[in-house]
Amino acid sequence: MVGRGDRGWGVGRGDRGELIFLGWWVTHATLGGRSRRRGVGLCDRGGRVSKMGGDPRYDDDNSLSTNLIPLFISSAPCPMQVQQISSQISLRALHQDFGLVRADQPVGFPEWQVDLPRLTDLERSALSHIRQNFMYQLEWGQLSENLVKMVVLSPLLDLAGFYQSKLRVQDEAAVELAVADQEMLYRGKIDVLVCDEQFWILVIEAKHAQFSLINAIPQCLAYMLASPNGEAPVYGLVTNGSNFRFIKLNNSRPPAYALSDELLFDRGDDFAHVLQVLKKLQVKGDKLIA
Repeated sequence: MVGRGDRGWGVGRGDRGELIFLGWWVTHATLGGRSRRRGVGLCDRGGRVSKMGGDPRYDDDNSLSTNLIPLFISSAPCPMQVQQISSQISLRALHQDFGLVRADQPVGFPEWQVDLPRLTDLERSALSHIRQNFMYQLEWGQLSENLVKMVVLSPLLDLAGFYQSKLRVQDEAAVELAVADQEMLYRGKIDVLVCDEQFWILVIEAKHAQFSLINAIPQCLAYMLASPNGEAPVYGLVTNGSNFRFIKLNNSRPPAYALSDELLFDRGDDFAHVLQVLKKLQVKGDKLIA
């Protein structure tokens, strides 16, 4: 326990981080035959001061005598520091707190490039319609995150077959992620989560139309680290409506992620490529939970 003040309050922690003492006390230290009051004491679980702090003259434990007056015992849980998951999260923070590293490509993430399903003429026509809707809405100004989800993301998930698959599509899914050996908790809400009760297949983070995807990647990875998949990978997608990037996270030790190239909805066949990857992940998810 660390207490401050000539007379004041103190909080102690048990072996599991619980509060074990809260009370008032008086401390006296003896030095050179004179008695002095000190303002900092370190106390054990029995309420005994074991050492004075803050002044090197009191480092000798033999010179210390104390009078401690505990008032009551509490087993209330020790409060944890909460880190909100947002676009302010950095890759450095995820590396420090969870050991996250980046895997080599293309070995780390072949799924976004190989064995992709072919698209029908009807699906390509639908993609053209989504693109036209997006461009029309842009003429009115910046598209919000919600409009990006309505105009682009939801139709893509429909075309990929997620709405009639064995997987559940959730919005604003709340997640918490504890940092090992630290009193810190990451907390946030996933824009779109495709999963069943015990397995996540796809985590999606949508941003407004002018948002850079570079800043969305750490946020999406933080959500993905909360996946219950064990050693099975979880996939992510970040988008601002016109730009798309897929992420793969292997829950290994340490956890390792890989990124696809950034795909643009108005460049060549990129938009079709986005739908192909989504369709592949939908089939993969259905097979995994079959």
